[in-house]
Amino acid sequence: MIAGRVKAEPCKTFPEPAPNVTDVEDSIRKMQRNDPALTELNLNNIQVGSGGQFSIFCYLLCFFLGLVTDASCC
Repeated sequence: MIAGRVKAEPCKTFPEPAPNVTDVEDSIRKMQRNDPALTELNLNNIQVGSGGQFSIFCYLLCFFLGLVTDASCC
């Protein structure tokens, strides 16, 4: 049993994060070529155009992480 009043804290608002300018198509091409210049890829808040593009991106990422062994389908 609570012996006193309970007050809720007011909600805090935060600004929207800046959009991620990562070019997903270019990143997919670089991953397919195993481009040594691609050393870092920011995946935070990426804007993926289509479900197919997202699937290819995820599959290539899994390939480079060693979670799958064949990237020929991409």
